[in-house]
Amino acid sequence: NEIDKLTCVRLPQALFSLQVDHARGLHYPLINQLRLAFRPKGDLVAQEIQVAWSQATQLLLILGTLIEYPGLDWKLIPLTDCAKLIYRKEIFNLAPGDCRSLMAWNALLDQVVKHALLLVGGVDCNRSGNSSQTKHHHHASNNKCSTTRKPNSSTSNLPPFSSSPTMIGNTELARLDNMDHFGWSEVIHKMASNLLWLSNRASDLAAAQVSSMSHCVV
Repeated sequence: NEIDKLTCVRLPQALFSLQVDHARGLHYPLINQLRLAFRPKGDLVAQEIQVAWSQATQLLLILGTLIEYPGLDWKLIPLTDCAKLIYRKEIFNLAPGDCRSLMAWNALLDQVVKHALLLVGGVDCNRSGNSSQTKHHHHASNNKCSTTRKPNSSTSNLPPFSSSPTMIGNTELARLDNMDHFGWSEVIHKMASNLLWLSNRASDLAAAQVSSMSHCVV
């Protein structure tokens, strides 16, 4: 009975509630009821954005650990006042309106998603893909994998949006202006959608591992 109950626990969903409006994509993605956004607007203040990105960074850190992502060059520091990503010696502060940090966050998310795809299948590594446009993006992807939907693949086995270290969907991040609020909001929606997919895949993997251990115990 204890083993059966363990297999029903969905980690990390038990700790992080991530909600994305897949139908319209008009609302802010929510993580633990905090809005993930580009910069303050209306009643959305900078402090809520910073805490939301801290929660998202914690989630990404846990997901990478669950699927054993070997990202030795990356370090994540999910401080509540301002989460930080460190790539080798480069520091990226996830402050509202910081395009450079969001590009780094997307690059890391892309690599963790690619690692998850290697576990579930459905990844197409195109070594002649687009070259990286920034130094840390170049080093983050050794094989420049690009996710594509295969004709016979289940859509649940693939993230909602294709990505690369410098792109998500059909959006090239380096071409977005830092005043393009709508463009960056769209990018954040896509990143949150892929993060949710990653969370579900990691939860499936964790449940399968618990189930496997239970059979060994029996």
